[in-house]
Amino acid sequence: MPSRLRNILVLIAVLASAVALPLSAQDWKGKGRVQGIVTNDQGQPVEGATVTVRREGKDDGPEPVKTDKKGRWAMGGLATGGWDITVEAAGFTTAAGATKVIEGTQPPEMLRVQLRPAVAQQAAAETQKASAAATAISAGNEFLTQGKYAEARAEYEKALAEIQEAEKKAPVMFGVAQTYAAEGKKKEAIQVLEQSLTYKPGDEKTLRLLVDILVAEGREQDAQKYLAQLPQGTTVDANTLLNIGIKKYNDGDMAGAQSQFDRVVKENPTLPDAYYFRGLTLLAQGKTAEAKADFQKLLEIAPNHEKAAEAKEFLASL
Repeated sequence: MPSRLRNILVLIAVLASAVALPLSAQDWKGKGRVQGIVTNDQGQPVEGATVTVRREGKDDGPEPVKTDKKGRWAMGGLATGGWDITVEAAGFTTAAGATKVIEGTQPPEMLRVQLRPAVAQQAAAETQKASAAATAISAGNEFLTQGKYAEARAEYEKALAEIQEAEKKAPVMFGVAQTYAAEGKKKEAIQVLEQSLTYKPGDEKTLRLLVDILVAEGREQDAQKYLAQLPQGTTVDANTLLNIGIKKYNDGDMAGAQSQFDRVVKENPTLPDAYYFRGLTLLAQGKTAEAKADFQKLLEIAPNHEKAAEAKEFLASL
């Protein structure tokens, strides 16, 4: 028996042994008959399913019929030839197939159609997409570690095409931004990171990288906007904070500069540069005792530091 199955598990017509005769092009009506039974994937009858029968390759035929409580249906008055059958039911994937009708033969055996739940099909499709996304992400990560940034980005973009949930796009976009940053394409990296934050606001990794890149681009004011969005207690790259502080110092904002250097000291208590720059800021504010303590701390931590001689001069004059 010929069959053209689409999303259907079983559609069997036991009429294959008969010889099909040509179908009249003028009329689909005849004395042939088809019948069947529709069940779900658990073998239970599906009541109220719509069965549509049409001449093979044509759009004419009798009115559709509904299955009864036992999932049965029957249709008569069909001419000899090939017939397409479609079965539709709410909550199920549409099933389609084909059979042969021969007038004057014994009553046909049951065409058995098994419908799959539409949810199951959707879940299967989602699982397939998730698998494809995971494969692409893994490949992207591998290319990234190899320094093949264009190839990594291409894989990440494949993954993004498979991901529907906005929040799940964020970590993949972080990977895309990393490839741009590594290539020196800071503008593109910033755009991707800012877009990623619309999918997952407050994401720590995204904010940290965005702040670092903005500072490196001399956009300290923009960086501070995102710096403020980091969760309380989040550590930030010391050089990033130092650069923000230095910019504020050069702009004459001593209180703002000290705030940044205070944070660097708190998060990096053994970093000599933090004490040096804070010492300068304190000195500019007339806080001599505090400045002296910072210069002494620098010499204590790193007596051979490049700024050690300068720190000694300040101490000698204080």
